[in-house]
Amino acid sequence: MPGISTSTICKSLGFQQGMFHMYQRSNERPNVQFNLLPLTHTLGGEEFPDLIKYLLSNRKAIIYCATIELCWRVYIFLLRLLPLGPRQLICVRLYHAMCWPDENERTVALMHDDPMCQIIVATVAFGQGFNVRTLLDSIQQAGRVGRDLSTTGRAVVLVQKAAYSSAEKYLASGGSASRAPTKTSKSLTTMNNEKAMMLTNKGCFIAFFNKLFGNNTPGSTLDCIALPRRLPCSACLPRFSGSLVFELSPLPSGPERLRPFSVPQPQPTTAAAYRPKNSRLMRKMRSAADAELRNFGLQVQKLERD
Repeated sequence: MPGISTSTICKSLGFQQGMFHMYQRSNERPNVQFNLLPLTHTLGGEEFPDLIKYLLSNRKAIIYCATIELCWRVYIFLLRLLPLGPRQLICVRLYHAMCWPDENERTVALMHDDPMCQIIVATVAFGQGFNVRTLLDSIQQAGRVGRDLSTTGRAVVLVQKAAYSSAEKYLASGGSASRAPTKTSKSLTTMNNEKAMMLTNKGCFIAFFNKLFGNNTPGSTLDCIALPRRLPCSACLPRFSGSLVFELSPLPSGPERLRPFSVPQPQPTTAAAYRPKNSRLMRKMRSAADAELRNFGLQVQKLERD
């Protein structure tokens, strides 16, 4: 990336200013619409309703999570929104370091070849090398969709509301995250200058990224409306008067179609169930649960083969 990172690498390699030529291509993605939006719910719960509006489109998508534990909570949330049946486990798949390698390979193959495989929930670190050209939507990472330039991709980054104030504090402090974290500044240590600038940006995100990455193509610094761009970013979208169409992923032949995601209905509040004090998971209980889960996995694989 142009800036301090590039300058540091060039300096370590002995490249002196004016003594070499650097060739750089624009990394703007004209066929990908970028969205940066605040989360309406926290990431600590079991419900993630912000995802639903994007999954209702029946487009092949990948959802990136920061941890394996969050992957599981998002995965279970999505499974609950689908009709019960063996195809339920084909529609939504997990992809992270704790899955068996052959299971991850099967997930990639299903996303590429099976029209019924719609969603992959992956960790950010493990999914960096994920490259499937059939992906149309990406949530929390922008670079994995739209590899096929004939398609229209959509990148969605959902940000916790506290991150916006953290970005402002980070820039106000001069961008110094090297100090030891305190109770009031812990979130600042996860911030960097580019992320803080993006979160505090009030204008067009595409123009911002072009300036950040040094993309010097004609009109690169103009906003999506002034240029104009076919796919305006979320900041320019309110001023966009055209039609924004995201095509569906290819559907399977025959009567069966992609499973529709249902909008979760609010559940009535009930009194907390009684839990005995000695509710610790014992070794014998863990062994029994492991055996049951292995048996369940074998049954699911048999159903999938049949």
